[in-house]
Amino acid sequence: MAVLGSPPAVERLVDALDAAECRPRRSGQGWLSLCPAHDDASPSLSIREGDDARALVHCFAGCTAGAVMAAVGLDIGALFDRRQEEPAPRPRPSAAAPPAPLPNAAALRGFEQRLHGSTEALELARRSKGWTPSVLAGLDIGWDGQRFTLPIRDERGELVNVSRYLPGGRPKMLAVPGRPRNLFPAPESIREALGVDTNGADVYVVEGEPDAVSAMACGLLAVAVPGSQGWRTGWAARFAGMNVRVLTDHDESGQLLAEQLCVDLPPHVQSLRRLSWPSVLGREPPSGFDLGDWLLERIGREK
Repeated sequence: MAVLGSPPAVERLVDALDAAECRPRRSGQGWLSLCPAHDDASPSLSIREGDDARALVHCFAGCTAGAVMAAVGLDIGALFDRRQEEPAPRPRPSAAAPPAPLPNAAALRGFEQRLHGSTEALELARRSKGWTPSVLAGLDIGWDGQRFTLPIRDERGELVNVSRYLPGGRPKMLAVPGRPRNLFPAPESIREALGVDTNGADVYVVEGEPDAVSAMACGLLAVAVPGSQGWRTGWAARFAGMNVRVLTDHDESGQLLAEQLCVDLPPHVQSLRRLSWPSVLGREPPSGFDLGDWLLERIGREK
């Protein structure tokens, strides 16, 4: 089967699935196929290109990547082939506008003071998200008069962006234009954020900065990936020695993110467990269900 424009790892897997009569077909930016690892009546296997031209596979029936590869006669290492290409041409000079400035330390402190001095903003945080003042303070979250401000710092503690979040807003999340996104909070800082040692504790990797705040409000240590497409393979080493629990949103993009995390993290972490919302809840939640929804459900049951 011709797999035009795809890296070797994707091409090899799609060809193997075609040979196994799994009928792979194009779907969006990737492929859908019958899963060879279980009795599949309708396509439940997703294949797409990940970082460094690797192939990412996810079976929505729960088959592991290893089981899928073994079923078509390939080993798991075949997912990691890198595309051999000619060196990319040098980029042409860009006339793009420079990155927008970041708030300084005084401005960030002002946002925090404004939040904790505003009954209305604290009530919005409590009512719409279940966030508590202590967790907001631990994560240096503020209020700029319109949105919650979440300072994003790199592994050295340097400010790289400020996300501005409004529950129910359109859009819900804004960031400083031209600035990079990063993990929130930085894995290196979560000990200080809640005053808890990560040694031996579970650290949840979730999808989207608000879910990290919600996890902290549940008493969980958490680090958020900035969206389903925001993960960077190089970040995996920042979780070295931690017991990681992956819990992303209950939709296709969230499951693809979880699949990539489960490929990148194992060489670095002490332990890794992938969780799913049906197993956590004991029922099938609506599409898009996330940790913030879970927190609000918990609060509702406790009333």
